[in-house]
Parts: sequence; structure tokens; C-alpha cells
Amino acid sequence: MTIEVGDWLSKPSTGVLPPSGVFIEGGEKPIPVPLRRRDVSAIVYAAASFSDTKETLSYVSDVECSAVFRFPLPPRAAVYRFRAVFGDREVVTKVKPRAAAREEFDLAVSQGHSAVHMSQHEAGASVFEVSLGNLEAHTEVTVEFSYLRLLDAFGGTLEWSHTATWVPPYVGSAGDVATGVDKVASALPSFAAKVTYALSYEVTVRAEAGTVRAIESPEPVAVERPVPSTSGSAGEEEVWRVRLSEQVADPSKDLTLAIELDPKAARRSGLRVQRTPTSRGGEQRTVALATFVPPLPSASASAAAGESSKQQLRKEIWFVVDCSGSMSGSPIQQARQAALFFVRDLPVDSGVRFNVTVFGSSHNSLYNSCKPYDSKTEKEAVAWIQNKVHANLGGTEILATLQHIYSSPIAAGYTREIIFLTDGGISGHEEQAVYDLVNPKANKPVPAASHTHVLSLGIGHGVHRALLDGMSVRSDGAAVYVVDDEAIAAKTAFLKKASTAAGAVLRPRLVARNALVRPAPHVLPQRVFAGEPLHVLMEVVSAEPDASVELTAEWADPAAAGSAAPLTLCLPLGPALASSAEEGEALPVLHAMAYIGSLMAGTSPLHVRPDGTPLAAPPSADTVKEAVVRLAVAEHLVTPHTSAVGVSLRRDPAAPEAGANVVEVPLQLPHGRALWGTAPGSAGPLAVCSYGAPLAMAPRRNIMATGSPTVMMMRCSAAPPPPPCPMPQMAMGGGGGRSRCAAFDSAEWSLARGEKIGDLVCMSESLKCDADMFVKQGKALKKKSAAASLGGAVGALFGGLFGSGGGSSRGSASAAAAATPSAAMAAPAPVGGGGRAASPCAAEPQAEQEEACRGMSYGGVQQKEAAARRSRSRSRSRSISPPAPAAAAVSPPRSQLRGSELLAFLNLKRTTQGYWAAGAELAAALGVPASDLAAVDGDAGSRASASAAAALRPAGLTDDAWATVVVLAVLRRCLAAQREVWADMEAKALGWLAAAWPEGGRSVGSTVLALAKALSVSEA
Repeated sequence: MTIEVGDWLSKPSTGVLPPSGVFIEGGEKPIPVPLRRRDVSAIVYAAASFSDTKETLSYVSDVECSAVFRFPLPPRAAVYRFRAVFGDREVVTKVKPRAAAREEFDLAVSQGHSAVHMSQHEAGASVFEVSLGNLEAHTEVTVEFSYLRLLDAFGGTLEWSHTATWVPPYVGSAGDVATGVDKVASALPSFAAKVTYALSYEVTVRAEAGTVRAIESPEPVAVERPVPSTSGSAGEEEVWRVRLSEQVADPSKDLTLAIELDPKAARRSGLRVQRTPTSRGGEQRTVALATFVPPLPSASASAAAGESSKQQLRKEIWFVVDCSGSMSGSPIQQARQAALFFVRDLPVDSGVRFNVTVFGSSHNSLYNSCKPYDSKTEKEAVAWIQNKVHANLGGTEILATLQHIYSSPIAAGYTREIIFLTDGGISGHEEQAVYDLVNPKANKPVPAASHTHVLSLGIGHGVHRALLDGMSVRSDGAAVYVVDDEAIAAKTAFLKKASTAAGAVLRPRLVARNALVRPAPHVLPQRVFAGEPLHVLMEVVSAEPDASVELTAEWADPAAAGSAAPLTLCLPLGPALASSAEEGEALPVLHAMAYIGSLMAGTSPLHVRPDGTPLAAPPSADTVKEAVVRLAVAEHLVTPHTSAVGVSLRRDPAAPEAGANVVEVPLQLPHGRALWGTAPGSAGPLAVCSYGAPLAMAPRRNIMATGSPTVMMMRCSAAPPPPPCPMPQMAMGGGGGRSRCAAFDSAEWSLARGEKIGDLVCMSESLKCDADMFVKQGKALKKKSAAASLGGAVGALFGGLFGSGGGSSRGSASAAAAATPSAAMAAPAPVGGGGRAASPCAAEPQAEQEEACRGMSYGGVQQKEAAARRSRSRSRSRSISPPAPAAAAVSPPRSQLRGSELLAFLNLKRTTQGYWAAGAELAAALGVPASDLAAVDGDAGSRASASAAAALRPAGLTDDAWATVVVLAVLRRCLAAQREVWADMEAKALGWLAAAWPEGGRSVGSTVLALAKALSVSEA
């Protein structure tokens, strides 16, 4: 039987390859993508928690043509400035109603003039489109647009992000079918495995001196710290600069900056006022940004509340993990790690009930309904997550999965928290249906919605943030994001805190005293977390000199707050208007965009009262649209109902072909995802990915792609990328052992199980990884005949793929072994009767081979930073796994672990009761001598000669109890700054230690503190 694995293994049929990139058909020569640069600059105003971002798109075309670029922007982005320069002519752009703007653009292009148009999609509103008509040959065209947005914040950290790419959306849901799959696909961004334009970043952070502590990013940014001031004057501003040059910036990765604030500054409520510039003319508007931060509960109140928390906590926590094909690679590993962090730290016997669901094209749950959380169900959940969380479930049916959960009854007296782990990759045509489902104030709300909150963790680059933000806002939940290889412990800790509503305040209400204001949002979120900011923009219509704005709310847990009285936060509005109001357009624009958002979401003053109850006569769709257009045109905002357009008149109009030849500028596929398709040198359509959906290739205006020696483009097939596989190994094991080269013995294994042919294509990537290993080994074996060594190796490779586990495979392995020096082929003794033969790549340690194809992990967490860097620099393999993957194993560490790796290891190694078992593996991970975990035998003299750490051990304490004390001491010494992340680990362990601790002598807490000082462990 012949299996098509792609012809990248063979040379192209012609000796000359066409240039790489995306082109249009037509004419004698292909037309390359005209976009040359994408430069991003931003100013972050840390004190006010907003940013002003400008993107500059630079185009140069070799011939006259037109170009379309579709791309995402962050949610709540207010695009308020748009300009274009054609050569030396600046184009005046105006914001007009959507249909009028498009009509003007088409008219100008049809008459041969150059034109520019920017619009926002009506469905899936995070997607924007810039169209350029009739680009002149060899003439530079620059398009600039700016947008404002309020920044996300959690745990005292502001986050600025830029979405450089987008997860290829799943096209095939019921909403897509109703709209028309072809129509949906044709309106989405295009993707390429590699783009030709450069990308760069420059971000300036402005803050009051001492406010910003540090700026960090998963990407290798250059951070320029401010020079320390010698004046010491209060209120002095300092400036941080962050750069990522085009030589380093990766178009397949989003850029995220974590701006760590001083704790006092982060928890400070405040007021900022701006007036629209007088130069704009018209009536001047005054807008205030009020930031309310509920205080954190005091330590004494938290301790008192802890005594009764088991009786008070009545929560159903439902974990939902996206296992669609688009999650393959690092995202699914991070999702698995996050799910395990959540499940292992729920309070035992506290009344908490839980469940776990995985979904893709279908969904599957651990239990039929939520069950009480105890040691038994925790063990079941951990094993189930390790076995089921793999990116092998096809499409992304978010709506159907949520409908199943919302239809499940909630226990009497309980509220439900949905922890949603996903990349959110849907087309946008079901977003409104998802919003209506989770919104308790929808026109026809689902009964469960009033008791359910959605807490989302967006995973990977190119996450569909607008969807996750929309779900969290409408359900009074929260949303945080992590990119590939980013530590997730801090953000899972934040969501875990939110899921138990620790320190939350409920039903906040805004009161304006001696002032008339128009707030946005009109309906405040009904749940706000302690220590986290609530931003309210308000247009001040009129105010007295002593005016103030006040936020009142009820504590979710008065005992934890230390007071039964409602929370009241008051800010002086009148004095701020008189003394600190400044001219500016940022706050007026943000207010206008927030008001437009409430109009489109049905939460404006035209729709509901401030408490969210609907008005008797809601406005019609036409009334809402008219209100959006009127405000957007006045503030020059690009919205789903308004677009920006500009025309550059030409003395010599372009030929009709320039307008007809439309080049689509692609986004680069998000990091870690691959497009498969045509052979090098052949043409194939550039398409939208639809993981798990029926292949839906809409007409793409005659676009084609050409390849270089590596495959770059594809039509996305129905087959989802398979889950991560075991380490590929070239040789077959004896005694009927299975080759791990492709995770199956023969082609019949796959076809007999009904696997789609697209899965077999994915298998070829594993082969390519193996082939790369052979090339590396072939270069290393200099003393032997290259033909003999590589010939034997390739024989083993194809024997492993196409053999059936019989003699032919073993023969191939023997041939490879014969071609390899015995020193390089040293192998461990076979294990059992079915041991494996030695690998022909044994010259490279097996651990390094595993890192080359998928990276070693603790339940999905990479073992070492060096291994992670090596893994990212090599090709990753994806091969077909058996239908029921084995549970993820915890690999023993070879040396001390640090940071998130240590936390992930400790999370998986602890027992259900919360303690750690003593052993050499644990000692190595902690970086302490094994003797520090073992009992010291002998008399007092021998105990005195032991290390200072071991000398602190109470007599009669078991090894496991002492190992647990050592773990807590290492956490306090090495990860003190991340205490919020491991606080629940510590609490659970201390509860277990209290029962195991011998009477008399030091207390548990005193011993941990003393041991933290005495340990000889590296903190780096």
C-alpha cells in the first residue's frame, strides 16, 4: 500500500524554484506582496492604565495593483486616527457610514484613482481590514492608524499587548453554515507559514517616579530603564523604553509586556480628567476616568474567615479545556498544566463541587454532573486530565459545549464558575449566540446564567481575545492570557482566587453627588475582585465645586473583609475639574467607544436601567445603528457601522487591471502551528484554516502561493493536527515491540481505525524530524562511509514507518546498527522480554532526542530553559497517537529546578493530602542534599555532625513530613515573590503537617522559617 507523505522528501522536478511568498495569478510575471514593513509604536500611561498605539504599514509594489490586509486588533480598541501618504501626497481621510465609505472607495478605484479604506468586520468585530486601491508601481505608500484602549490588569501588573497574528478560526459551526461557509471564509484573514514583511516595536511607558518596578516580556525585548532622578521632587515623571527590532521580532508571535507596578500605586483609587482640545471646534466635552480599587482583606480578617470557609464555600467549579486541533503544540501543554494546577489546589471537604470537560468537534466530561471535591475525585480528575487533554478533537464547537454545561442543573444554594481554557479560534458568526447564552440579562436568559460566571485563560499566540473578553464581561467573570512558553502559575492563581470569589465585592453602584454624569459602562460589572481596578469613564455634563463620585458595594464574604458594612470608595470630582483637568482626546475617545460598545451590546441607557433591568420599550436596530454612526462620525471612530476612506486623485488614472489584480497580505501562522499543502515549486491556494471543519475553500480572488524548499502554504483540511506523540525512535524493539518512529507499526494501523488521510500527512512531519536527526548523525560519523551509515539509517527509518513489526523492521535496525560505531550505539539493557533495540541516534542522548521533537515535560511543562530553547530551535514532531493516550509521566529531574518548572513539578508530585514523599528525585528538584530529607541515625554526636538544615528536624518526624517542611522552606526562600501562586500549596501542606507534627519543641511555622535561612540552596 502506498501512503502519500508529501514530496518534500524528493527534489523538485525543475531545477529552478520560483521566489517564495504570496502572489496573484495573471500576466506573465507573478506580483509579490507589496507590504514591506509593519512598525508598531505605543505610549503607555501607567497611572491611567491606558495606551495609545500607532501602527505604520509601508507598501511598495513592483507593478500597479491593489492590496487587502485583514488583521486582528485587541478588544476594546478605539481606532480614532487614520491617514495615508501616496508617494509625496497625503490623503485626507474621513469617517463615514460603512456603505457610503465603501461606495466612495469602489468608485475611486473603478475610475483609476488611488484610494484607501479601513473597516471593522460586523461579525467577529476584532478583525479589521485595510484596502489600498491602485497602488502605483515603485511608489511608497504609508498607512498609519492609531488606537486607544484601557489596559488589562491583575495582581498589580498592567499588560500591554499587540496581536501580530491570529489563530486560524474554525469554520464549520452552525452559525457559519447559516451565514454561508464560503462567505465566512472569504472575509477572514489569509495565512502563510512565513511572511515577507518586517515587524518592529517601540513602546514608551510613562509613569510617576517609583510607580513602575519592572517591565518583562516572554520575547527578547530590550528594556531601557529611566535614569534615577536626583531632584527628589514629588510627582516627577519617569520614562521607560522597550524595543524589539525587526531582526528579532517574530510576526508569528504576539508581543506582551508585563508592567509590574509598586503595590501601593497599583491599589490606589484615583481620578483623571480631560477636556477635548479647543482646536477641534464645536462643544467642548469633559470626561473623567475614575479608577476604584477595592482594598484587600486584612491578614487577621482572612485568618478568621479561614476557620469557617469550609462551611461557607458553596461553589461548583467546572473546568473546560479546548482540545481542538488548533491547540496542538505548546498551547495544549499549557492547558494541561493549568488544569492540573486548578484541580490539585481546590479546598478538600469544603463543599466545593467540580467537573472537567474537554471539547473540540464534540465534548466529553469526567462526570455527568458536578461531584464533591475530595481525595478520591481529585485522583480521578488528575488521571483523566493527563489522559484526555490532547489536541485531537477536531473543530472548536464552543457554543455547543457551553449549551451542554448551562443545561446541567446547579446544586441548590450554589453558584457555578466555568474555568475556560482555549485559544478561542472561531470565525465570529456564533459570538453573539455565545454572549446571549452567558449573559444573565439577555432578552431570553438561560436560567443557569444568573448563577454562572466564565473565567477564561487564553492560551498561545493569536488568541481570539474579543470572544473571551466578551464572555467574561457579560458573565461578570475575568479573562487572562498566556503565550507559548510563558509561566502560567501566576495567572492560574489569579483565576483560582476569582473562582472562589476571595475578597470580592458584589453589586457595585455609582453615585454622583452634586454632579450630572454620563457613565460608560452604563451597567457596572456585578462582581469586582479585591485589589483589582474597576475603571469607569464618565462624561461630566455639569458639576458643583464640591462634587464627588462614589462607589458602594457589598462584600461577598463580610467575615473575610472584617466588616459587615458595605464598601464605600469616594473620589473628589469637583476639585479635580478645577485643578487637574487637561486638554486631550484620549479619555473622550475612550468614553465614546465604551458608549458605542454598550449600544451594540444592548446595555446602553436606551436599553436598560443602571441595574441592568430592561426598559419597557427597547430601541430598534435602526435606532441603535443611527446612534452609533452619529457618535462615531463625530469622534472619527472606525466601528462595525462606520469606516474611514480617503482618495488620492491621479492625473493619469491607472489601468483597469490594477484594480482587478488584488493581492491579499497574509498574517503569519501563529508560532507552533504549521500549514501543510503543495509540493515545492507548485501552486496551491492560500486559505483560511478550519481545523476539524469540512474543507471550505471560498474563492480568494485568484490568489496563489509558491513554495521554497520548505512547504509554506496549504489548504486547511478537515483533519485536525494530532496530539503530541511519544519520542520518535528509529529502531524496532524485539519481541514484538512497537517502533516509536511514527507511533504505529504499519499504514494499515491507521487506515483500519478510520483515520483521515490528512492525519497521515501530519505523520510526515515526524519523519522529517527523524530525517534531520539522521543528517546530524551522518555528519558526526566522519570515520565511516557516509553512504554506508546514512544508507543503513534511512533503511531503519523506512522500515520503522512501513514495516509491521516483523523481521523486515528488525533487519533495518540491524543494518543501521552495522553502519554505526559500537561506541555510539551503546544502549541500556533491554527491559523485560519486549525490550527495545538500540537507537541508531544513540550518539545523541535520548533525552536530547526527545527535546528535539517535543521537549521534555512535567505533565506538559518543559524541564529546563536550555532544553526549551533547543526544542524551539528545532522542528517539532506531530505523529498520530493511539485513541487513548497514556497518562503524562513526570520525568525525574537531573538538577535543581527553578521558577515555574519547580512549581509545576511540585504540583504534580504532591499527594492528594498535600504532602511530598521524600526521595532523591525530590531532593534533586529542590537542589538540596539527599541527606537533608533523610533521618539522621546514630547518637547525638552523629546528629550534630549533620547539616544545619537536618539539625532542625524534630525527633520522631517521618521522612515525608520532613520533606514537606523542606519544600515549604525552599518555596519561601527561592520563590518568595510568587507566594500568591503557591499559597494554597502551603496551606494544604500545613494542614497535613499539623496532624503529623510531634508535640513539644518548635512549631511548624517556626521550623519552616528557620530552615529557609539554613538551607544551602541556590536562589538564582
